[in-house]
Amino acid sequence: MSFESVKILKFSQVILENSNITYINLEEFDDRVIVLRNIPQLEYKRKLLQEDIEPFFEKIKKYEVIVFDDCEHIWIDSWIDLLKMLNDANKIIIMTTFSIGIRHYLDKIMPNNRIHYNSIQKLAFDHLQPYQNLLLRKLDLSKKRKYLLKCFSYNRSPHRDYVFDFLIKKELISGNNVSFHNHPFEELSDDLNLVNVNQSYCFDEVNDLLKDVDLKRLNNLRIIPESENFNIQNQGKQTENNFEASYNSYFEIITESQVPISNDPLNSLHYTYSISRRTLTPILFGSVFHIMPSSKLYEQELIDAGFQLFFKDDEDFLANLNEDFYFNQSTQAKIKHNYMLLSTIIYEYNRKHKFESFILQKIEEIYSIKFEK
Repeated sequence: MSFESVKILKFSQVILENSNITYINLEEFDDRVIVLRNIPQLEYKRKLLQEDIEPFFEKIKKYEVIVFDDCEHIWIDSWIDLLKMLNDANKIIIMTTFSIGIRHYLDKIMPNNRIHYNSIQKLAFDHLQPYQNLLLRKLDLSKKRKYLLKCFSYNRSPHRDYVFDFLIKKELISGNNVSFHNHPFEELSDDLNLVNVNQSYCFDEVNDLLKDVDLKRLNNLRIIPESENFNIQNQGKQTENNFEASYNSYFEIITESQVPISNDPLNSLHYTYSISRRTLTPILFGSVFHIMPSSKLYEQELIDAGFQLFFKDDEDFLANLNEDFYFNQSTQAKIKHNYMLLSTIIYEYNRKHKFESFILQKIEEIYSIKFEK
């Protein structure tokens, strides 16, 4: 596979397309900054050939800053050699992936690199900016909620299979606010072709994650609660109902879009965690949350941003999964702290960067400049 499909875009073109604001002198940086989209991604553990990488490297090496605008962390090993070559050439790299755990992996294999990433602050703003009105209402923590626990799963994925197997074995399905759509399968059976809907099912690392999971049982499972008995493709309705479900649940299990599926710190899949609305929703609606599958790096990411966690591990979560724990003074203080912190993050990012492109922000930071409007 070559780099023929890669889009090489001018810095000024990308900023103009992504912003409602007109800036002066953007073109002056077109010979310094280049934006790349549609980076080729090979299947699991296959790498792009050096004979394809080298000509492309020669094509872009004249630029000082290389922006990878849509890369997927889970496939980064296929083109890691290009990153290494750019790093060796002392280039500055910007990556806009939402899988922010990637930096730990690249720091390990490319020490002293000059790579810039999204922040939790930026990702939180992007995901919640359309719903800022929710941050203006008073959070009512005295409210009696309908359900003890919420956990929703639409598309089949290994990490959500792991979580639902856990819920079944711990008898936490009945009476709780859970959904398992088993999408996209219309007909259920013991032997569903899971790899066809999610390639990660064929990963060696996933075999280890799912070694004790009863896949046949999950292949025959479909749970669609009344709150999700509608056209789930209606994004507006889906979001509205998802929010309402969180507000009606004391506890919520967070299973991010990407989670670590390897315990090996030399494996890039040890660092595949994202920050999306799945993490932010329980904080926004005053739910006690628990992260599954466990990821100490992901937990530390939240702690470093100032958020407070509730449980040490799955056993601690199970031992405290009750209303008394929710209404405990210490728990309530953590819920309020997390809510106020998230509100402050959104407010401050909105105040400083509301209409600015992330790429523009990074270029201003790198070159210590401020583009005039």
